[in-house]
Formats: sequence, structure tokens, C-alpha cells
Amino acid sequence: GCSIPTHGIALRALARGFARFGSGAGLAPQRAAAAQRLRAAVAAAPLMVGGSARFDTLLMARLGERAFVKVGAEGVYCAALPHLG
Repeated sequence: GCSIPTHGIALRALARGFARFGSGAGLAPQRAAAAQRLRAAVAAAPLMVGGSARFDTLLMARLGERAFVKVGAEGVYCAALPHLG
């Protein structure tokens, strides 16, 4: 639905990327700060992620910066829980 070009990625690499995005661990300081700013922006406006009735939106609206959740194509569903690393 979003028309963004999609590239293949191994499940392990996707999980590692979401973990790094969520915690900042393993990222250069500038990238970790950028990831934190993105998480804060999404927490401030979760409706911009998936609309009003989607589970990812509802979960982030409830948990704020404690979770970053995003559904994707082909049944992919990712979540980062920053406090758990």
C-alpha cells in the first residue's frame, strides 16, 4: 500500500536492525541520537505510522516511547522495546 520499494533482507538482519534502532546499541553516536529523535517523533504522532485503527498505532499511542512498532508487507511485524535493548 505505501509503494516504497522493498528489498529482501534476512530475518536475523531485520531483527538486529530494529534492536539497534530501538536501543542505539551498536550505532555510531550520531545515528543513535537520530534514532532516538525518530522514536520520539513517532511517539508524539503515532497516527502518522499506520492510521487510527491499526494495532501498531494503538500500541504506540498507549506506550509512547517505550515501544516502536510497525507492520510491513508480507506479514512482517517488527517491534523495538528500547528499555529491553
